[in-house]
Amino acid sequence: MNKKELGLVGAAPLTTSAGTMRIQNGDMLRETATHKVLKVVGVYRKYEGGDYYVECEDMEPGAYGSTRILPLGALSFMMG
Repeated sequence: MNKKELGLVGAAPLTTSAGTMRIQNGDMLRETATHKVLKVVGVYRKYEGGDYYVECEDMEPGAYGSTRILPLGALSFMMG
């Protein structure tokens, strides 16, 4: 994903079993595919199509603050 295709927004809606939640900077999420813990550092919306994307920092030891941009559908809230 190229950042030039995305516009920075304040928050994005994530639909969960508990209802719709707002995703914003600082939230801790879990990547659905790998179950890794990620910290939100930016929320974006694609100019064409309006899909939401989230820039996340990998919280694993040794990740050294590396970030990646994921579609909102690839993430979920961490449940106990």
